Amino acid sequence: MSTVEAEVVQAIAPRQFPDYSHETKAETIILAQSIGAYKAHQQTGIPWQTIYRWLDQADRYSKGLHQNKLALADKLEKIANQSADLLLEDRLETANTRELLGAIHITIPAMQLLRGQPTEIRENVERAELSIILQTALDATNPQSTDSE
Repeated sequence: MSTVEAEVVQAIAPRQFPDYSHETKAETIILAQSIGAYKAHQQTGIPWQTIYRWLDQADRYSKGLHQNKLALADKLEKIANQSADLLLEDRLETANTRELLGAIHITIPAMQLLRGQPTEIRENVERAELSIILQTALDATNPQSTDSE
């Protein structure tokens, strides 16, 4: 078979695409969502067109995405705990309260965010409720006697 014939056979033969695991797809989707599809392609070697298609179909891989986020949160928690242990062991005498609280302030919200937990607590108060609260506070601080009039 000549080179030309081989090229024709190769051109008309059905293309075989790699079969990526759901875990690989989920990890790549997470990566692409954070740094972009093209950069994810550069890091993984997976064609950028494939990554764009996966991003469009991300709901199919959402279970794997969730599991990977939880795994990442667990890794961050482990790193935070190890860092805190080292910080406490090595720098207990020299670390000040601000440094220790700063480390905690950074790591805990990151873990909560990855686990889908709230990173802060917010309370919503309706206007009517707020009006009652304010009026009650004003009445308590400024009692007016209506009996003396």
